[in-house]
Order: sequence, then C-alpha cells, then structure tokens
Amino acid sequence: MTAMQLLLTYLFIIVGGILVFTAIGHILYQKRSPTSMISWMMAIVFLPFITVPLYFVIGIRKRESNKHTKSYVDFHKPSTHESYTIDVTHHSILSILEKNGIPPATTGNDFELISSSTQAYERMMHEIENAMYSVDMCTYVFQFDTMTETMLEALTQKAKEGVKVRLLLDLVGSLGAYFNQHGFKALRNAGGEVAFFVPILKRPFQNYINLRNHRKIYLFDEEK
Repeated sequence: MTAMQLLLTYLFIIVGGILVFTAIGHILYQKRSPTSMISWMMAIVFLPFITVPLYFVIGIRKRESNKHTKSYVDFHKPSTHESYTIDVTHHSILSILEKNGIPPATTGNDFELISSSTQAYERMMHEIENAMYSVDMCTYVFQFDTMTETMLEALTQKAKEGVKVRLLLDLVGSLGAYFNQHGFKALRNAGGEVAFFVPILKRPFQNYINLRNHRKIYLFDEEK
C-alpha cells in the first residue's frame, strides 16, 4: 500500500467515523420514539455505509427549525360558535391541543359519514356548485381524467362568479399534473389559484424529498 493509499484510507475512516457519530448524536438530540431511535441506530451499527447517507437524506425531521414560526390560517369570516368551557386539566384531548398551540374544540359542529367514493364525489360537486365565498381544496393525488375535468370546470365557473378558489396539490402525488399544468390554465385565467406543495425540482437543495402533504381537505365558505 502506497503512502497516498494509506492517507486516503485514514481520511475515509475519520470522515466515516465523524458522520456516524454525527448521525447518532442527531438521532439522540431529536428525541425520537424508542422504536424509531433503536431502528436507526441498529441500522447504522450494522450497515453504516448505507444507513448514514440514507439518514441524512430521508431520516432528518422535516423542517423542524420552522415549527415555531408557523401561523394559523386567518379566516375572514369569524366563527359563530363558542369554545367549549371545559377544564383542560381534566380533559386529556383538550390538554394536548392546548399544549401544542392548537385552537380548542367548538360547539355546534356535526358530521356526516359518506361510505362510498361516488357519494363523496357527488357531495363535493354539490358543495362546489353552492359555494358563495370560497373553495379551498387540498389533496395528495391529482390526475387529469373525466371526473377531475368536470370538477375543474365547476371550479372555473365559481372563480368567474367571484368565488375565491384555491387548489393545493402535492408535487410527488400529482407529478403528472405538475408537468402538464395546461389543464389549470382556464381556472387560473378566471382568478383561481393552483399551487404545488414543496416543489423539490424547483429548489432541490432547500427541501426534503420526504416532506410530502398527504392531507385531503375540502373547505367550502370557510365553514364546511
């Protein structure tokens, strides 16, 4: 072994050791669940050359540094319902909400269980057609087909009527729609907004690949 090879070997060992200890220290610092922590640490011990790079790519908590800077959505139409007057110290769920800065539960709410996708789609179209002020939709998967084209036509019509229409899609789940945004042209021209959550292809070095938005939220007139 030449002197250069020996030097490179030592450098490889030193850098590898630093990365291993950095990853382990980061795992302990993040205070993960015992299952997650043990799984990552065992993988690092037995497969360090694979696990350490993988940890820095997908294992780091998603945008943890920004968790204290988030703000809640400021609805223009205030709620007409009063908050529950329950002692949070004796109510575990409300206590968790309060400790995490989440608004408390309110009275006057109800829900309806929809058991089929057909009924869900029909109900969604009904709510879009009857919206008077705003339509906010958020979903993970969106692809252009007959059903979504009908939905986009309804959203475009509401935008033309002056209703505030906003559509938030996940980039990975709706990758096909991201590369074929011509289908949103009519909606955008009518004043509607279409955005993609964390566009990793636009800023690949500032976002985490595994930071995805799996929420399915459909809000009409900020109240249902």
